[in-house]
Amino acid sequence: MRLLMIDDDEDMVSSVRTVMEAEGWDVASAPNGEEGVRRARELAPDLIILDILMPRKDGLTTYEELRADDALRGIPVIVFTSVSEKLGFSFSASDMADHYGHQPEAFLQKPFEPQSLLAAVRKVVRTGR
Repeated sequence: MRLLMIDDDEDMVSSVRTVMEAEGWDVASAPNGEEGVRRARELAPDLIILDILMPRKDGLTTYEELRADDALRGIPVIVFTSVSEKLGFSFSASDMADHYGHQPEAFLQKPFEPQSLLAAVRKVVRTGR
């Protein structure tokens, strides 16, 4: 299974890569939404983990672009963010649903516990969205 992680935090990418590769996943990454959408088209991953706070193209804009693209809209997305910690206000999947009319398949706060990440991935992959 192939995972694309779109996140500008190299330490976070490395941590997720370690956890997911131990579970047998092939992990690719992109440091911003612009490159992330390009890599998603190129790789057709089975799952995308998407950060919100990134340079060049933020995760919310990237999420909307992924959902608007016929070739990419079926790829499950787990939003993985530190918005609440860094900006000091609550932000959730239901906030995304209120704004976009749909929400990601899972929504996790950073920092993360490996077991929480694995549980979310298993749920998303098992249900096929």
